[in-house]
Amino acid sequence: MKKFFSAKSLFQEGGLTFVRIFVGLLLVYHGWEVFDSAKMKEYAVWDVFNESA
Repeated sequence: MKKFFSAKSLFQEGGLTFVRIFVGLLLVYHGWEVFDSAKMKEYAVWDVFNESA
């Protein structure tokens, strides 16, 4: 109970570890599509500017 009311934060190290791992997994998940050539070709079509306008 003393630890609960102390100025030292609870679960700081474990919480930071969890957040870092979670963000890392999200980066891997969303970055994995770079290796999918069909998806990259689809994105390349979006990147073409209309020069005739």
